[in-house]
Amino acid sequence: MPDHVTVTELIRVLRRRLNLAPGQAFFLLSDRGLPPGTQTLAELWESEHDEDGFLYVFYAAQEYFG
Repeated sequence: MPDHVTVTELIRVLRRRLNLAPGQAFFLLSDRGLPPGTQTLAELWESEHDEDGFLYVFYAAQEYFG
């Protein structure tokens, strides 16, 4: 992914590629918790990359109604 992409934009791309239903929430998490949606991937990498040079993020999905 380009480093100027925000966390929110990355979530949109992943939701589309995973074909998630509108009623399913999707979250990206780092070791420090939920990163701000306006943070770019470059900023996230700078603050949270591993010593091996990779940025590790985790995801969580949850069904919701609304």
